[in-house]
Amino acid sequence: MENQQWLPGIQANVPPEPPSDLSSPPGFGASPASPPTLPAITGATYSQQSTDVALVFNGTASCTVTLLAPSSVPGEILHVKTVAAFTVVSASANVVPKVGGAASAAILPATVGAWAILISDGTNWNIMASGT
Repeated sequence: MENQQWLPGIQANVPPEPPSDLSSPPGFGASPASPPTLPAITGATYSQQSTDVALVFNGTASCTVTLLAPSSVPGEILHVKTVAAFTVVSASANVVPKVGGAASAAILPATVGAWAILISDGTNWNIMASGT
């Protein structure tokens, strides 16, 4: 590296200064505004909130969920799971099974550990992945 020449004003291995008007992303010195909610649902009914990103069902009976209208949240992703052996169903027939077909109310079977990832397509909630 003895014969290496540098352009005037350029230093090697020195990162540029970030703009002063940008804040650090969460996890890099800045605190997030607020963590997402993760409600533990124990009742027989639940209404999805706009802040919900994941729902955990731990009731003593099946639960009927009123999901947000798919047309109001296109592209929204919702993670759901149950830690109790009771079904989780939608209050409306607006959930398309993982294999496709007609929308129904079924979301989760009555199996401990059942889970699903739903995404709104603007018309229905689609189960994109699931397991037991």
